[in-house]
Amino acid sequence: GLVDKIQSKDSKILEAVQKNVEVTATRTIYTFQAGKVDLKVTFISPLLMDDLDLLARPISYITYSVKANDNKKHNVNVFFAASSDIAVYRPSQQVVATQYANEQLNILKVGTVEQPILAKGADDMRIDWGYFYVAAPKEDKIVQYISTAAQAIESYRKGSTSTSKTNGTSLSLNTIIPFGQVGTVEVERFVELGYDELYAIQYFKTNLRPWWNNSGKETIENQLTLAANEYKEVIAKCERFDNELYAEALKSGGEKYAHLNVLAYRQSIAAHTLVKSPNDELLWLSKENNSGGFINTVDVTYPSAPLYLLYNPELLKGMLTGIFYFSESGKYPYPWAAHDLGTYPHANGQTYGEPMPVEESGNMIILTAAITKVQGNATYAKRHWKTLTTWAEYLVKEGFDPKEQLCTDDFAGHLARNINLSVKAIVGIACYAQMAD
Repeated sequence: GLVDKIQSKDSKILEAVQKNVEVTATRTIYTFQAGKVDLKVTFISPLLMDDLDLLARPISYITYSVKANDNKKHNVNVFFAASSDIAVYRPSQQVVATQYANEQLNILKVGTVEQPILAKGADDMRIDWGYFYVAAPKEDKIVQYISTAAQAIESYRKGSTSTSKTNGTSLSLNTIIPFGQVGTVEVERFVELGYDELYAIQYFKTNLRPWWNNSGKETIENQLTLAANEYKEVIAKCERFDNELYAEALKSGGEKYAHLNVLAYRQSIAAHTLVKSPNDELLWLSKENNSGGFINTVDVTYPSAPLYLLYNPELLKGMLTGIFYFSESGKYPYPWAAHDLGTYPHANGQTYGEPMPVEESGNMIILTAAITKVQGNATYAKRHWKTLTTWAEYLVKEGFDPKEQLCTDDFAGHLARNINLSVKAIVGIACYAQMAD
């Protein structure tokens, strides 16, 4: 649904030919050549774990940098089109789009007519409630309009850029960014992409707003304005972090390892949402993609833990807290840890068909011990000590020679006497002992 074209001074629309792409932890940077003009397009999602408000702000940037490559000046426009399909589960769903402005920004907005907030959840299902936004600073003298996908470029070509369609299916949200006369000095402009979910998660039958609007008094327009005002500061933070992560990973394991770290960083974070529980506890809830759609799966949390232990252990706590609550509230009455909290976005209780009792109990104890070690205190463990003790006692009883059950390798089916589970139980018991000390 994204189209990038450059218009030259003779009004021909030239295709921008890709020359390179670079992927970092928070940015994807494409370079193109369109005739006598070079174009750099940077997609930026500021997923920085040391600033949770920024991490949770539901706004990404697309930056366009343009310069001539022939030492002459050229009149340049960039045309950007975003599909309304971003805001639907299926392209056949009816949407309604609007065009408006606030004090600083021109804004396009689109969402489904139906707005079935938190109505359904499943694997391989896209959000079809809330609203998708495209915004850009007024000072850049941008032109915005809404059309069908087929009309988007044709309208631009003809210069008829008034909104022609505001409801239907697969609409196109169009933005024309004028750069004026561009020479050898690079000129930069940006647009913002935002998404307001309205409500993000149903947590034991309570609908939770996203972190950035936990009060219910914040607006997406204010978030878009903050993102615009903080643009240079945020980009500098992203560049600094990207360089630090890559340098550390390169030093640890070489170029291929560093590239894997970059990809894993953004993939793991993108599979989570940040909310506060009704008890005002941080929840960092994952969606298990392409394998059931479960929310807060413990054996998905477990292998992702090093990332959060390194950059923000509070987020790892946010992956454990809901599982602790499930047991401590009496909603999960078993002496082992649950596998999950439901099917995303419904965290109302385990929906995976079977428990993984040794697997998940071992995981939860080991992860709590890791938090204890990294933070240098047992405060979080102490808060959940009774539950941890119950799970540790279960591992002592059942962990040495596990009965037939599933583990994280559930594709292997049920196994008895699984040595991996036995080792996990032993390590889990040792971690419990360390925390007891």
